Amino acid sequence: MKIEDFLRSELANIIKEDISQEEQKMLDLKQMEYFIYQRLTSKKFRKNLLKPETLAIIKSKIALSVKANKPIYVIFAFGGYKNHWVTEFHPKAEWAEFFHLMYITKLLTPIAKAYKPGIFLEYESECEAGIYHNNQSKADVDAYTSSFKALIEYIKPYAPENFTFNYRTLPEQYDTKTFFERVLGMVDAKTEELREQHKADMEEVLKRPLFNLKLHGKEDLTHKTKEELSEIALRSLAFNHLFLDEDYKIRKDYFNGDERISTVGAYCSEEENPDNWMTINACARSANAYWTSRGILVAKEGEFEENIVGPKMYNVLKLKLVGVKLFDGELAYLNRIPVVE
Repeated sequence: MKIEDFLRSELANIIKEDISQEEQKMLDLKQMEYFIYQRLTSKKFRKNLLKPETLAIIKSKIALSVKANKPIYVIFAFGGYKNHWVTEFHPKAEWAEFFHLMYITKLLTPIAKAYKPGIFLEYESECEAGIYHNNQSKADVDAYTSSFKALIEYIKPYAPENFTFNYRTLPEQYDTKTFFERVLGMVDAKTEELREQHKADMEEVLKRPLFNLKLHGKEDLTHKTKEELSEIALRSLAFNHLFLDEDYKIRKDYFNGDERISTVGAYCSEEENPDNWMTINACARSANAYWTSRGILVAKEGEFEENIVGPKMYNVLKLKLVGVKLFDGELAYLNRIPVVE
């Protein structure tokens, strides 16, 4: 099978994703709330364990939606930028985002097919935070936002008509300028707290902030020493801790209010997901964060498999960029895809 034919068939298969026989029995018994609950909390959808109290909350939110005849409201909270190591496509969204959108749309499609009010899937982008703790530029996050929205528009025709996508950024919700000024004023104290807290494991703790730190971004960090970059990464980590805490104070109701079911990537640890939100893979074969990873195709016995990989795996694979004719306009840059043969 040709790569382009495979990708088109994957898109066409989204709407074909159907309910199981067991799920049909629930619907026949008019157990709509239970059907939606079982699908959302099944291992096929969520990945990490959910606490009994979390399950009870999800069940109550589904009941709120069904009783009010509203769409099932799912929020996916994520970084809202593309990591700079994805050199061919940074700062724009690429195949990792494409595979993720196909994956989650396919998983939610049976609910939309069975439940007339449908699905409301909202991507909550923390975009501007990346300017402050990853050294992304404003142009970087704007390009990512625009390209991700374009991918959503591309996927829409393959989803049920009652499947609604939305993309919401921080500046659309509150005054981020004032907020970030306040948070930056707290960074010095938080940095010293983390320095003391992580004396024994500082090198390990700084791996992720160093990986996410763009050297040639809002500021030019290319001439910084290893020690200087470690200090910047520590301050970045401090900022991220503060951002998550202070932002949540403002948007707790947005994430948890009424019928909203908030989700995050399955890579999150319990410490990073203290509210035990539902966790979702980036795609069927990967728990990596799609915005910091790369989408690839793996050729296998005449077929292909999608995967989303980090730099460690990507750099040992034998890949080549293969041309496809799938996109035009703003997304034309995506007409080449990394393939493992």
